[in-house]
Amino acid sequence: MKYKLLLLLFITPIFLNAQKSSYLKNRLTFDISYMRMNYGMIPEYQEKKNGVLLSANYGVTKFLECGLYYYSFNSNFIKTYFGGIQNRFHLLPFFVASDNKYFRLEAYVFNQTGMIMYKYSDVDLTTNYNTDIGIGTSVYLFKHIGVRFEYKWGFILTKHVENHNFQNGFSLGISFKF
Repeated sequence: MKYKLLLLLFITPIFLNAQKSSYLKNRLTFDISYMRMNYGMIPEYQEKKNGVLLSANYGVTKFLECGLYYYSFNSNFIKTYFGGIQNRFHLLPFFVASDNKYFRLEAYVFNQTGMIMYKYSDVDLTTNYNTDIGIGTSVYLFKHIGVRFEYKWGFILTKHVENHNFQNGFSLGISFKF
């Protein structure tokens, strides 16, 4: 009990500091990014794929954004599409309070949960469920425009796959926050 009380006394100032930042709450963020993923559902078959990520998020609280994402990859014989919901938990508002509205640094951990739809050249569209976890950062040099970088690990949520950790990689792009 004594340690729980000490932990509560330590965490309370951090949460109060988070309330000073208002760069997320009630704001929309649109992202467009280039993605480079190491992809392979079967361990013997590995491929690096380039793709485009689109996402839209809304600031629910002063440290949490929720939204939708979509990205796709193409190769010679398979087309892969991802879509679903995502959550970003911003870390810096708990430690740094800034009044600068033009230069901001954001650091966050995120989760994306959704569906994978892939189509081989002559086969029907197949669907699986996946979840991704990752870390990211955004630097806003202007009031509404920022540069972003994310690194993530993807997992397939089904028993019928040999390699559940089927992808990892990064995305680099631009964020628009309104």
